[in-house]
Amino acid sequence: MLGGEQRGFTLIELMVVVAIIGVLASLAVVMFGGESKKVKAKTEVTAMFAEMQVRQNEYRVEAGAYLSTNAANDEADTWPAAPSTDGSKQSLLPYPANWSTLRIKPDAASVRCAYVMIAGEGGDDTNVGTIAANDFNYVPPAIDWYYMLAHCDMDQDATTDSYYFQRSDDDRLYFLNQGN
Repeated sequence: MLGGEQRGFTLIELMVVVAIIGVLASLAVVMFGGESKKVKAKTEVTAMFAEMQVRQNEYRVEAGAYLSTNAANDEADTWPAAPSTDGSKQSLLPYPANWSTLRIKPDAASVRCAYVMIAGEGGDDTNVGTIAANDFNYVPPAIDWYYMLAHCDMDQDATTDSYYFQRSDDDRLYFLNQGN
């Protein structure tokens, strides 16, 4: 059309739209990455806690008491010794002595988080560790008890780690800093 008005977008308008789309896409990737870490950790911890809970309850039927996964009843004495710091999985084999006694044999032979179970007699809080007591406000019930604790470093940043907690008298999964 001669002398008519031309329609379309200028190069600058197109560049602004592309830049906005790029920023939105990068935000979506960052948000998805954080959710992915949460899902990986929660999936692993849920499966491990389910296995540990079954074995602990079987042991109690056979032996009449719950058993801690380490002789010292120390929350820091986890298996593996520390969570993965690079996002890779660590082997669970060979199992420590009390894991073998409890017959804990999870479906996964490797994990990203580190695990411990602490047990005690009803009303006795001497075995309760500082993470359970201070961060999860755990007070042992009047009956024999145990709790499970998972220590995870899903974001590979040592400044803030995740902790997952479940106890024998409550099936809910509690957490601190989920996905970190």
